[in-house]
Amino acid sequence: MNYLVTHICHYTVDHPLPCHSVTLTAPFNRDAQKKINPCLRLQSNNYERMNLDFDHELYNQSHVPSDVVIRFLAETLPCLGWGKKCKEVVVDVGCGDGDITTDLILPLFPRLEKMVAFDVLPKMIDVASKMNSHPRIEYAVADIEDWSSVQQWKEQITNLLSVHCFHWLRDQRKAFRNSYRLLKSSGEGAFIFFLEASFFTACLEIQKSLKWCHFFNELDSYIPDSHHKKHNVFFYRKMLEDVGFEIIYCKERRIKDVLPSDEVYINFFTSVCVLIAHVPVDKKEEFRTDLFQEILKQNGRDSNGLPFHRGTIIELVVKKN
Repeated sequence: MNYLVTHICHYTVDHPLPCHSVTLTAPFNRDAQKKINPCLRLQSNNYERMNLDFDHELYNQSHVPSDVVIRFLAETLPCLGWGKKCKEVVVDVGCGDGDITTDLILPLFPRLEKMVAFDVLPKMIDVASKMNSHPRIEYAVADIEDWSSVQQWKEQITNLLSVHCFHWLRDQRKAFRNSYRLLKSSGEGAFIFFLEASFFTACLEIQKSLKWCHFFNELDSYIPDSHHKKHNVFFYRKMLEDVGFEIIYCKERRIKDVLPSDEVYINFFTSVCVLIAHVPVDKKEEFRTDLFQEILKQNGRDSNGLPFHRGTIIELVVKKN
């Protein structure tokens, strides 16, 4: 069962997409699925960056791809000709636990020669290697922002994908530049990530609250610049063109993801909240409760009483000339 039911509230189309019917042939389901105060956080590179430390076990149990992600991978990309060539060499940037890699990306390339799926988190790669192994997939620990960790694949890649990874990056321009360098001539990249999200707003509110702020002194959390500065599709189009990409497709969507229960809701968002690693063990459950209440306050419930999450995502498909 797909846990996330996505409602598209608004979108802007920069490049229209000629589309046809596409059938998803592989399974994707999983059973285990400013008011200033003393704690106001300024977004500055002078602060020490928190470690990107997700709870991989909780993430693996609660994360299921949303309808928007499924549609992008199973419909939009095939409509743009992805998966029709032979001997493709593919990279999945920020693969996490490998669920999306095996369930949605792998079926997109029936004549695949090889896929490299990497993530900056070693624990995620451990889970992916154990639970989502495949003879044509090589899992690796690597950081798209660090060229030295990915240069071994320089100009070897025909298709590069990244699903909900780039909003965690500090230097997106560098990551796009490194993606460009990995691609062969005429290779293509596809990216989907959040521009802004009510989850980020909730984290900022918790981080500067009088109750919790002293645990996060001198720490800069993983809230993307696009959330603070309201970057839109035109900002990213220019960034990618400056890197050297040709824009094939770009779309901005306002979405609402409905989750099936309060438990799934808080488990998923706790698993990707970098703040909780800095909370003492005896305070973690209280923090989880406060985080849940803050995210719920930023969003609400649907007519069936189910919690939802709102945000704006961007979908990009580009080509290296």
